[in-house]
Amino acid sequence: MKETGEEVLGFRKSKKTEWISDKTWSHIEERRQIKNKLLDTESLRLKERI
Repeated sequence: MKETGEEVLGFRKSKKTEWISDKTWSHIEERRQIKNKLLDTESLRLKERI
């Protein structure tokens, strides 16, 4: 049955698409850098500027 189904129907070719675009990745990286700056600062004034 499996062989007959493969002959009649064939195989399904699936395309994998990326669900996160390059622009989104750049925004994620930018946010990560800002978070690291905030965690590294010690004074409250500097945190308010960022």
